[in-house]
Amino acid sequence: MTVNSGPAKWTVAITDGFSDAYDVEQAMFASAGMPVNVRYLRVKTAEEVVANCADIDIIIKGWIDLPRSALEHLPRLKAIIRGGIGVDMVDIAGATDLGILVC
Repeated sequence: MTVNSGPAKWTVAITDGFSDAYDVEQAMFASAGMPVNVRYLRVKTAEEVVANCADIDIIIKGWIDLPRSALEHLPRLKAIIRGGIGVDMVDIAGATDLGILVC
């Protein structure tokens, strides 16, 4: 898959529950034709996500709850990827209303 729209370089935040090594994620995005900057954030709350992710296009998250009230403060966010099983910790209806893909 090649992405032809959006920012010239995407900014991806890995928020919690993962290691500091993100070579796999870099390779995955590169193979999809998406040049990215990956930032590993050690955040534990939605408030910390909001404070650190205003310029983020994609969040790869673990255990943090992301309610609509947080998503509304992330103007560039296009997708939330759950690094695990289930997406019940994301306000799906709120994300959908805001045009944010959740998977």
